[in-house]
Amino acid sequence: MKRTMPIAMTIIFCISLCYYLAWIVYGIYLCYHGVDSGWMIRSLSDGEMVYGFEAFNEALDMCFIYTAVRYWFIPLYQAIYLITFIVEKILKKKKQKQ
Repeated sequence: MKRTMPIAMTIIFCISLCYYLAWIVYGIYLCYHGVDSGWMIRSLSDGEMVYGFEAFNEALDMCFIYTAVRYWFIPLYQAIYLITFIVEKILKKKKQKQ
């Protein structure tokens, strides 16, 4: 069977998953080293550092905000890739049944 989706698209998809892995590693780093509780609005910060699970949650919040504002194209590409992949599989199954 001929592949309609190029292998390069699959490779880019796998590499784009490393973005989330980097945020998880950063969250673990913040668990031990701490993060300022007012990282988003520094002028309203009281300078308190948070550690552990709360710092990991702060890293996930950072990930969500940075992704929504600056790196929106990563989840967009992943969504397009997954939709294309699923549609390709469905069409392949329909073609095999005929």
